[in-house]
Parts: sequence; structure tokens; C-alpha cells
Amino acid sequence: MPAQTTTAEVVDLDQRRAVLAAVEEQPAARRVLTEGEFDAAYRAARAELGLHARRLGTYTIEAALTSALATVGILPPPPDPEPDQCAAQFADLAGEWHQCAEDADHDQAEGHSDGEWSWPHGETYAVPEPEGPAEAQQ
Repeated sequence: MPAQTTTAEVVDLDQRRAVLAAVEEQPAARRVLTEGEFDAAYRAARAELGLHARRLGTYTIEAALTSALATVGILPPPPDPEPDQCAAQFADLAGEWHQCAEDADHDQAEGHSDGEWSWPHGETYAVPEPEGPAEAQQ
């Protein structure tokens, strides 16, 4: 007997499709919020959650806010770069910032990498690093 799909599952699937469509429609240049703008958005989200905010906690609220904003091309401010490393950073589609793990004086013309992602100098997008020699040769 085939499994039946519930209304809640259909709505959830429709919501996921809408989010994916929104991600695909992001403008090429995403907007980075200032610290003040992100703090204001966080305070508004926390106020809207009311009593639930305390149970969820700061990290969960910030993560949800970051993800929601990134879906429409708005990024949180980048963190301060780690010292003694290249300061180049990019944000992935989820709004998480990645910093180049190379030495600060590396040749930026060769691009940037954090070991998981790589990106050309001056670009805001990145691609996953190859996982092994076979994948690197493709």
C-alpha cells in the first residue's frame, strides 16, 4: 500500500521549493549588513520571539536570522580576520563567512582557499575544494 502524503508534508515541500527558488534568484552582488544593522535585525527577531527567545538562545536566533537573510542575498557582517592569515573572506549561500587559510603574504593571484572552499581573488563566490587526486583531475 503506497504511503499517503500529509498536507503538512506538502506545505513543507512547497516552502523548501520557495526557499530554493529564492536562493537561485539572488542578485550577483549580495549586500553585507553593518554591525548596527545586524544588531537591529537580531533585536527585532528576539523581540518578536518574546518568551521563546530565552529558550532558543542567542546562537540559535543568530543562526536562523543569518540563514533567513542569506536566502534573499543579505549577509551578516564578516568577522574580524584571524591574524597572520590572508584576510580574504567570502560568504557561502547560508551566510557563513570563510577566511583564506593561506599565509598573509601568499600570492593572491593564485586565489584563496580555506581547505574546504577555494575562490579567485576579488570574487564573492567559491567552489568546494577537490577531495582527492581523482577529483582534482576532472
